[in-house]
Amino acid sequence: MYPGANLGPAWLAARIVGRTPKNIIESVMRLVDSGELPAGSQLPTVRQFAALMHISSATVVEAWANLRASGYLETKRRGGTIVRQRPGSIGSGTSGIVRLDLSQAVARPELQPDLGAALMAGLQVATLHRGEREYITHALRDAVMPTWPFKAEAWLAAAGGAEGNYSAIAATLGPNRHVALEHPTSPSIIEALEKLGARMSPVACDRDGPLPQALETALENGADSFIYQPCAQTPLGHVVPPYRLTELASVLQSRPQVLVAELDTAGPLACDPGSSIALYLPARVLYVRAYCKTYGIDLKTSIIAGSQTLVERVIGLRSGGYSVTSRILQTALAWLLTDPQSIAAVDRARHYYAQRRISLIAALRQRGIECHSPDGLFVWLPVENEEAALLRLAGQGIEASSGIRCRVFPGQLEPHLRLSATTLPEQADFVDTLADVLAESAQRQPTPEAA
Repeated sequence: MYPGANLGPAWLAARIVGRTPKNIIESVMRLVDSGELPAGSQLPTVRQFAALMHISSATVVEAWANLRASGYLETKRRGGTIVRQRPGSIGSGTSGIVRLDLSQAVARPELQPDLGAALMAGLQVATLHRGEREYITHALRDAVMPTWPFKAEAWLAAAGGAEGNYSAIAATLGPNRHVALEHPTSPSIIEALEKLGARMSPVACDRDGPLPQALETALENGADSFIYQPCAQTPLGHVVPPYRLTELASVLQSRPQVLVAELDTAGPLACDPGSSIALYLPARVLYVRAYCKTYGIDLKTSIIAGSQTLVERVIGLRSGGYSVTSRILQTALAWLLTDPQSIAAVDRARHYYAQRRISLIAALRQRGIECHSPDGLFVWLPVENEEAALLRLAGQGIEASSGIRCRVFPGQLEPHLRLSATTLPEQADFVDTLADVLAESAQRQPTPEAA
């Protein structure tokens, strides 16, 4: 049994991504560096671990030997193979946390469903190798329709979430290229608008999403499109409830020229899937759902749906209508969305990420720091000074993301850091130590210029 938690050989085996010596080495290093596999943890015997992983004993021997040479493991004559105490790690007598990257919501591969059976199913698509363009397969459309927040006229499978979002944003840009944009928002959305040369007017948010009066002001100032995230919003984590959607639709009702792009970036990992303004304005909305973090970036598929006119506009913008997502990948995604084991795996991942986010928020609250991040993959941490907080964290081996990247214009919001919940470890003592470091770093510190 490993110290500090109910961990054991099966726990370790479930977190190893791949079956080669290199895969095992990289996975164990990641677990040790993050503190999830603490110093003193006893590893399974070679024979026991080989049986759990369905690999040869020689593969485990090679991996263990490399990890010993790298200083991660040590073998004691009577104590077996254990994790070595590493300088700067939890419990080493310092406050440092080694190489913990909280700057990006990187999905954990061990929590994603196995793509093997899905890709095999994709190869069985009846239209494989046919020359005609199939913008969405029947199987994929049928699989996503029950989970969609409204009845769409047309459907399209795009590449990953970034391409799907970019395409929908481009298709809903008005002649003024002036966008009413929720504020704060995902840095990738701001980057896409900058690439498109769009002007942005901020629409302030509260705990229920974009404020109707702020949207009204942006439209009065000339904005002729509206972009927001309906659920698991990055970075705030809110979901827009039905009453707020009704209010936003009311503002848009008198401006028929304004189009709407709804960007669901978390996909099936959102605890609350939310709804859509398309329930009120069906002809004017494109809704994008990304599946990359749920099933892995190699699946490279997102779904765009909405009115026939707007979907056809997206098709035209994607390489002049010639770009089509692989039918193999489309059918593989359809299989994953309907396979009971894959559904159960996604449920586990959603719960895991939610628990990591909730545990950190609770630990910060105990230290007098209030974070309101009810859903999604991030924690929005208030700080006195972003630059100083980032420097303090970097000195402890923690990488975070500056809140300024989420702002339409600098200086419009109180300073914050954006912290990913996906890479947080499970151990309560580790989260407590991390919360101590975050709470200390959140306090006002002099900027380098002032110092």
